[in-house]
Amino acid sequence: MLPAGRCSSDRCAAVPAPKPAAQREQHARRRLQRATLGQHDLDDLLANQAAINELLKQIIDFATEPWGINVVKVETKDVDLPDAMKRAMARQAEAERERRAKVIAAEGEYQAAERLSQAAGVINREHGALTLRTLQTLAEVATEHNSTLVFPIPMDVLDAVGEHLLNGRPAAIPRRGND
Repeated sequence: MLPAGRCSSDRCAAVPAPKPAAQREQHARRRLQRATLGQHDLDDLLANQAAINELLKQIIDFATEPWGINVVKVETKDVDLPDAMKRAMARQAEAERERRAKVIAAEGEYQAAERLSQAAGVINREHGALTLRTLQTLAEVATEHNSTLVFPIPMDVLDAVGEHLLNGRPAAIPRRGND
């Protein structure tokens, strides 16, 4: 005869002995933490740590309540990640930084295009604006770089000068814009 609580069959040996409540709680806590934290990106974990901690507290408290354990506070302080996951997260973070940089650059290009469009409208309305802008650009280039400047002359001016030289009389230079 075997003492009480002992079993001689292989079936009884296959059944594990019940774990103390503290071990059961710890095992449940770790399992629930892995399951809950695995649902979030690292950026989300860092940005919403307090909300995720509260969610973990509620989940663990609900799971351990039948054992008479009341969870007061949960903190995620140090999350160990496999190296492959760290590399994947680093690539994701780099891609996100590149995306943000492209968005910022595109916004700058858009604003520059808007300003150039406005400037083109002013130049189109004001007859002397293009000439003044050309002279301003030439003056800037001349002061910054001592170099030979090629001065563009509109074709209508050259035609008028050529006609004057051929006919001996001044020719009217057509005006740009609303004629």
